Amino acid sequence: MKKDLEALDAAYQAITGADQGQDHKQAAAPLSTQERNRTANRILGAVARIAGAGGLEFAEDPEVLAAFTALKPASRKKKATTTLEPVMQAEPFKKTG
Repeated sequence: MKKDLEALDAAYQAITGADQGQDHKQAAAPLSTQERNRTANRILGAVARIAGAGGLEFAEDPEVLAAFTALKPASRKKKATTTLEPVMQAEPFKKTG
């Protein structure tokens, strides 16, 4: 099992390194940027699913769980959303006197 995790981690690192290397070779690459991005997203999605399944299967084994957790790609930052406070309704104007 540990060898499998190490192999997955090595594959993930190689894929990540290859993606970074593609930036330098972009002009000569036979695939379009859009095709490369689709391929990279499929691979990263597969790694995330494997890491998630391993995390569920080995939730009780901290050492193995940590290895699967380390495989998960870093989450992307989401744009900040603003929350509007509900408008308080004022009491109707009352005449005095």
